[in-house]
Amino acid sequence: MIFSRLFAPSHTSQNPEKRREAIKNLSPEKPTDKTLLHELAFNDENADVSLDALNKLGSFVLWQKMSQIAKHERVQRTANKVVLACLMGEGEITISRAEKAAFLKESASGDLVQQVVLADPELLHDISLAKVLIEKVAKPAFFQNVFLHYASGELQAVMLSMIDDLSLLQKLEKKTKGQAIHSEVQARVNAHKEASEKPKRLLREITLCLSKYNALLDKSDVEDIEDKQATLEGDYKALLRDASILSEQDKDEVEQKYLRISQSLERYLARLRPEWEAKQAKAHIEKLEALCNEQRKHATQQVDWLYYERLCDATIADVAVVNESVRALEATFEHLENTSANSSLVDKTTQTLSQLNEKITAFSMQQQYAQKLLVVIADAESLADTVTAATDTLKSDSAESQVESVEEKADSQSNNVVDVKVEFNALNEKFDGLKAQLSSIPKGLMSRWKKASARINKQHVQEKANIDAKLRQCRKQLSVIESLIEQGRYRAAMAKFEKVRELVSSSDEGTQKAVAKRFEGVAEEISRLEGWQSYIAGPRKPALLEEAKRLALTPMEDVKSRTESIRYLRQQWLSLGSSAEDKDTLQVAFDDALEQAFQPCRDYYADMDAKREEAKLVREAIVADAQSIDLSQPEATVVKVVDRLSKAWHQAGQVDKKDYESLKRAWKTAIAPAQDKIHAWNMANKEQKQALVAEAQQLAGAEALSGASEKAQQLQAQWKTIGHAGKRDESRLWKSFKQANDTLFERLKAQRKAQSNEFDAQFSQLMDSLSTADEAANESEVNDIIAGVEEAAAGLPHGLKAKLQKRIATLTASRDKAKIAHKKAQQDARATAFAEQLRCKLEGADEALKNSESHAALLGKRWTNLFSHASGASHSRHWLTVALEAVAEMPTPEADANLRTDVQLTMMTAKLEHGEQVDPVQLLEDWVAIGDITADEGALVERVIAVVNARPEWLG
Repeated sequence: MIFSRLFAPSHTSQNPEKRREAIKNLSPEKPTDKTLLHELAFNDENADVSLDALNKLGSFVLWQKMSQIAKHERVQRTANKVVLACLMGEGEITISRAEKAAFLKESASGDLVQQVVLADPELLHDISLAKVLIEKVAKPAFFQNVFLHYASGELQAVMLSMIDDLSLLQKLEKKTKGQAIHSEVQARVNAHKEASEKPKRLLREITLCLSKYNALLDKSDVEDIEDKQATLEGDYKALLRDASILSEQDKDEVEQKYLRISQSLERYLARLRPEWEAKQAKAHIEKLEALCNEQRKHATQQVDWLYYERLCDATIADVAVVNESVRALEATFEHLENTSANSSLVDKTTQTLSQLNEKITAFSMQQQYAQKLLVVIADAESLADTVTAATDTLKSDSAESQVESVEEKADSQSNNVVDVKVEFNALNEKFDGLKAQLSSIPKGLMSRWKKASARINKQHVQEKANIDAKLRQCRKQLSVIESLIEQGRYRAAMAKFEKVRELVSSSDEGTQKAVAKRFEGVAEEISRLEGWQSYIAGPRKPALLEEAKRLALTPMEDVKSRTESIRYLRQQWLSLGSSAEDKDTLQVAFDDALEQAFQPCRDYYADMDAKREEAKLVREAIVADAQSIDLSQPEATVVKVVDRLSKAWHQAGQVDKKDYESLKRAWKTAIAPAQDKIHAWNMANKEQKQALVAEAQQLAGAEALSGASEKAQQLQAQWKTIGHAGKRDESRLWKSFKQANDTLFERLKAQRKAQSNEFDAQFSQLMDSLSTADEAANESEVNDIIAGVEEAAAGLPHGLKAKLQKRIATLTASRDKAKIAHKKAQQDARATAFAEQLRCKLEGADEALKNSESHAALLGKRWTNLFSHASGASHSRHWLTVALEAVAEMPTPEADANLRTDVQLTMMTAKLEHGEQVDPVQLLEDWVAIGDITADEGALVERVIAVVNARPEWLG
């Protein structure tokens, strides 16, 4: 034991070199030596000894541990290099991938992880490991580098879910164009933008909802207000489900505004409801009265319909329907009687109900009488048919060869007429009896009875009318003959007498007796005149013969005048009478002369016959063309063909009357199928165009004109596609259609003008509102005004809306610029106050500033408290000054270059090892918190003032 004190082991020697030599003789395989090596590695004060011991142990874990806890800088630096070389696979020490991964996850710093990962990208194949390592490095540049150049598609998707920074997402969006992940990156960018806009959009929607809620105060219909209130409150509550994304201040403002509006609305409704309820009650009574009037009218019409249109053949169902309409009137009247003060209406309805109920009660018996009456009318119609048939039979047998038969039938018919009258009188008595039992007779039944009666009485009336007419005619003709004799027109009187003689002889016995005396007087006078005629005719006939010969020798100029001349000469010759001695001489010569005079006329008529025959052939050809019309062609083509043939038919020459009638029938028969097809087509077109006219008229008379212009244009297009509606209807329909369209477009023009004026007025009002927003100081008021303007501008035309948006953008930009300038001015004023405070504190004259409220207001409560209560700091003012200059990226005096390097190294170490970022505000607070400023710190004060002037925002 004494010996051991005299000869201590070399590894415990005070000489570092001996300890290093001792390490060479120690073996890490031996537990004792291994313990000694551990002791020397971690507890020896000499860096070389520690490094030799670590090299002897050759353990990555120990090197890694030393890199974390080494007190000596060189040992730590060397340990870091060894650990890095091992991780890179470059050193003598090797570790497994699992150990490597575990180290990187648990112990390695961010910078080390970054170096290793970039050197060994295969580590990123393990997605969970890669995620941990990327989060540990926490550098945007490293994240972007891995994402773009090393990460697989799966890892890119995982990394994409880790990004919350919009700027990084936007960079990745630009650099991943053409890659598969681009669409997902783009989606994340959009989602991020959407999320950032969501609170603003929600606030706008809530503001708009509350604006609509507040607008209810301008309405007067309580029911409408309550309906819209319920709807808007539902919308408001639905919007508040997402209120968690709003700031507390915004939520408080929204809730206060909602509470204020809802309370105002409740007070408004309380004032409005009594008057509104009174109006509603009055409207209800008026509506009930209108309904009662309408039902009374309808019930009366239904009962009248039952009596006047369905009296004979009404079913139980018909009666039930009519009865239901009366019962509906009773139900309405019962309710109205208790509420209405309109005594006139009540009395009138009571009377109507009484009458209607009486009619419905009596209907069954009335129907029985009507059905009996119908039988009587049917018998009368049958009797009238019998009379008509007998009359037609008598007329058809009026030829001379059947005179005896006709007389026999007339006698028979005379007997039948007596029987018919007896039977008709019996039917008339029955009709009158049933008529007295009925309260009213339907017009149809009455019309049928009158027609049957007229047909039965027609035969008697017609016979008497014929006899009276013939008697009048005989008397008239005798008066004419007497007048002609008085005027000296004897020939005319003698010619007229022959006709009267035939008329009187063909009349019935009663007529002959009535004119017998007068007829005999005229006959005697005519006989006397005929004796004088023979005496006068002697010298006149040769003159007429000479005149006829001259006419025969004269060339014919006009057929009509020649025939009239011949007719005149013949009448003159006949008026002179005839004698036996004239028949062989003068009569023959006169006839030959007239025949020669008529020969040019005969030639003319022969030529006309030839032309008529030619026209007949033309018309036959037209008929053949009409028969061959192809009806399978479109209607428009058939119309053209028919028009062409019709024009040719009308332009064809004249034909004989007998031929024309047959040709006309053939023409109508041939053209009928085509005309029927055209008529059906015209009718279909007419119906379509009538429908279009009705639509156009309805459109022109409609109250709402939205979409009317487009609808009218559609109707016009449809009109063009429809064919002709026929000559009689086409122009009429087009006139109505055009008039309806003109009316519509005049209304649309007026509406557009009025709407344009309304839009202009609204636009001007909204621009005035924005002008008031320019002068408003409260940001909330400005936002409310802008929200209200945007809501009101929703219905404006695009041009006016764009002008409003531009004005809003200008207003917003102007206010934003003003806010930025105001904030900058505040920051500059605070920086000036801060500098003044520092200089006064340096000079020991800061007591005056402590009592200055204006200075305290500029400096702010936080900085005022810091200057008043020193709390000390962990670093000196000199160190803090250099740190502030480093963070502000401002130059540091050359004398402090080494200190700045140390400061930057310290800040970088804190950032890499602990993820701590240097807070410049905290540095400034620490600078002030140290307390009093000594005279030798004057330069530091000016340097800090320069930093603050460069970065006034640090003062808040």
